[in-house]
Amino acid sequence: YNSEINFQGWPHIINTYVTAQKMWDPTRSLEEMELEFCTATFGPENAATMVEVYNVVEGGYDAMIPHPDDFGTADYNQHLRDVLNGVEKVHLADDWKPNFSFLDPVSKYVDMLTARVRLILAVSEAQEQIALVRTDSKTDVARNNAKALVFQGVDANGSQVVVTPLSTNAIKLKPGHSIGQTFNVIRDFSRIGIQVPTWSATNAGLTLSLYDKVGGTLEATADFSNVLDNGWIWLDSDTRFPSGSHYFELSNPTGDDVGVYVVPDKVQPDALVYFDRKPAGGENEAVAKIKAAAIKNLPHLPIDPIYSQDETIVLPNYKTRTFAEIIEQL
Repeated sequence: YNSEINFQGWPHIINTYVTAQKMWDPTRSLEEMELEFCTATFGPENAATMVEVYNVVEGGYDAMIPHPDDFGTADYNQHLRDVLNGVEKVHLADDWKPNFSFLDPVSKYVDMLTARVRLILAVSEAQEQIALVRTDSKTDVARNNAKALVFQGVDANGSQVVVTPLSTNAIKLKPGHSIGQTFNVIRDFSRIGIQVPTWSATNAGLTLSLYDKVGGTLEATADFSNVLDNGWIWLDSDTRFPSGSHYFELSNPTGDDVGVYVVPDKVQPDALVYFDRKPAGGENEAVAKIKAAAIKNLPHLPIDPIYSQDETIVLPNYKTRTFAEIIEQL
């Protein structure tokens, strides 16, 4: 019904081809169309390898990088290495001409896709190392099971930009402590809401704040009192909260018991729950060192040859995370 050619660091032209073929013949299989496109673009001897490359870099329309169930595991990382070993054997003859008219040599697309795989591998390897450290750490079981808080962000039209499933599992917010979560949105939003349990208390209250990051710049805050049990509290913006990464935090409980609902699965792959501004799961010095090393050693991603887009050039009201930010939020 529609399709975009979005580069964002790697060639999406395959999307347009698949869309056109599906409109021509809806019964065609995706695998057949992918192989056909890669044959016409990279040559018959390179087609199967380039299909594999496309499959490992495809993350979905709302994800910067793919996060399959085995992301961050030794098996997944070995698969990425195998794909990289295969693409090293891709050879384009000097006189090779694709069946499509591209603005740049096909070799540049191979370079960009290869760089994308290397960047994904860097994040996944960091995740594998971090998981080993956190598995060895002695951390609070309840906090480890809190992978996301029940909340939602809504844009000016009332559409949800991020949402978590409802839950019956709740954690109490204790005086002198805070509970929060990082999240990311790809477009501006106008309000954020949190569902709060009070265990039937009628005099409970708390403070809800929104920051650009943990310990970062305060974007909005409000105090709530006499909140309804299982009700929602909302933090609104007179204008709009910007797209990108944010951190919301519940603090300063008043009255009787008040808390927040938690779910055992992450709604966003790199979102993280924080207790007293420390990540759930027992963040420690070893994890910080792994992240710092992974960020320092990130491979280079060639700048998009058509739009010359880098981190300083983004569309208004739309911002994607850098790979360093993705690693920081693991």
